[in-house]
Amino acid sequence: MWSHGLAAACGVTVPLHAAEHFYIVTEPIANLPSGLPVLRVQDECAYYKEDAGKILLGCFEPIAKPWGMQGIPESFCFDTLPEDIRSL
Repeated sequence: MWSHGLAAACGVTVPLHAAEHFYIVTEPIANLPSGLPVLRVQDECAYYKEDAGKILLGCFEPIAKPWGMQGIPESFCFDTLPEDIRSL
């Protein structure tokens, strides 16, 4: 989500925009190896990866809902977005 602003500061245009992203994280898993490869399943629009001793499952919609169209607050850092039942 910061790529667009960083590129603009360098005089480069990046045709990307932040979008809502859904993910879940498991509880810690004993003896889960770090550095496992990321598994991306195109048909599921999902990826699975090790994250600090846990498994993270991230999901992307094929047509993502843009977020932060009016800018992203400086204080924003991996926070939870408010629910938007209109998009369900």
